[in-house]
Amino acid sequence: MTKFSTIERKRSKVAIVGFAGTTRHLAPFDDDEFEIWGLNEAHRQPWMRRITRWFQLHPRWDFTKQNNTSYKEHWEWLQKEHPFPIYMQKKYPDIPSSIEFPLDQVVGTFLMKLKRGTDRSAFAGQESLVGIEYFTSSFAYMCSLALLEGFSTIHVYGFEMATETEYRYQKGSTEFWLGLAAGLCEELYLPFECRLLDGAKYGYEVSRMINRQRLEFLKGRYEKELENAKTTQDQVYGRRQEADSFFRGAKDRAEKAMYAGRARDLLEVEVRANSQVNERLGRVNMIVDLIKTVDNMHLGKDPGDGYRGLEGDLDTGAEDKIANEQKAKSDKAGATEPEPEPSEG
Repeated sequence: MTKFSTIERKRSKVAIVGFAGTTRHLAPFDDDEFEIWGLNEAHRQPWMRRITRWFQLHPRWDFTKQNNTSYKEHWEWLQKEHPFPIYMQKKYPDIPSSIEFPLDQVVGTFLMKLKRGTDRSAFAGQESLVGIEYFTSSFAYMCSLALLEGFSTIHVYGFEMATETEYRYQKGSTEFWLGLAAGLCEELYLPFECRLLDGAKYGYEVSRMINRQRLEFLKGRYEKELENAKTTQDQVYGRRQEADSFFRGAKDRAEKAMYAGRARDLLEVEVRANSQVNERLGRVNMIVDLIKTVDNMHLGKDPGDGYRGLEGDLDTGAEDKIANEQKAKSDKAGATEPEPEPSEG
């Protein structure tokens, strides 16, 4: 068993360490002033040299699966007693170091003012509002706990949310909690190669003018990616349905267990495939909107004209018809108006 050194006293500095190879090795493992927080199966990695707290916030079926060596070793590791807490959705009797993550306390402390409407009416017409609990990654929970406990210094290593995978949808929540951290703690540090909170200053460093030809190119590329993602989605769905069918037709417990495990793994793959489709559909819709905006700007219109929102705001054909009628009236008025008398000047 790998032995980790831990420090009992509470520190004011914490390093939250993820898997991304770009910066994880830069974490201050040898700096005794920092707590080191890790997650999931990273304890198996040689670069994870010290641990003070651990996070495994997936549902039980996820961290108990046995379909590869990493998962098996992780489940065995969880069942051992460790000199540090493991934050989970609940306290598990067979995971001696597990403690329940204080989700209600985090939400009550930081998110009580964050509300969303429940229907399409204006704010004044909303019958009720619902709270927004914005946690789309393990990092969101880790960062929120660091803020709850009042750490004055937070360093972030090994988190990017930049790959073309399911991690991309996690970036918004990650940066939301980083924003809260920037306002609440004394120092928030990101390494040079980290791509979180990274972008040019709008208006100062980038122009709002968009090249339509480039947008058309991106639209075509994203539509192709969407088509491929939908094909993968259909294939995964078919494989899972087949596994479910085999499970129902299994003749003994061993066979049922085998097909149940296969169906469970395929369900996880299907969730990722669905997120891929949703992400690419969002990209296509975004590009279509940007193309419309560019067209409006070139025509001298309000950049927001002509969008078909949830209520079907504007019909572009009707909009063009109105514009043509106004132009015809203007032309007719110009034709009948008498010529002005010569000025004296």
